[in-house]
Amino acid sequence: MCDDALDDVPGCTDVGELESGKRDEGCFSGIMTFMRGLSSAVGLFIVSGILDFPGYIKPMEQVVDGKIVEVLMEQPQAVITALKVIAAGFPFILLIFTHLLAKNIH
Repeated sequence: MCDDALDDVPGCTDVGELESGKRDEGCFSGIMTFMRGLSSAVGLFIVSGILDFPGYIKPMEQVVDGKIVEVLMEQPQAVITALKVIAAGFPFILLIFTHLLAKNIH
């Protein structure tokens, strides 16, 4: 069985072929692509929810010389703080979580 599926996809396809006798590279690739898209969608949903909570102000649309232009709005300090937490805090928390998980597995 392949333990490092996220790190060694080519190796996992070879192990899968040895176990089943079939070449399932497309299945492995499809699953990885689907999971990447799903994780991106979930991440964007979480980040947009976090930014909505402190009062993110969406850009306004104005017509300038016959073109629609987005005018960026000044954001409250709570939104700036939330962005800092998202950019620095979440990766740090995930790093600690994956380190602890890796210690338990290996």
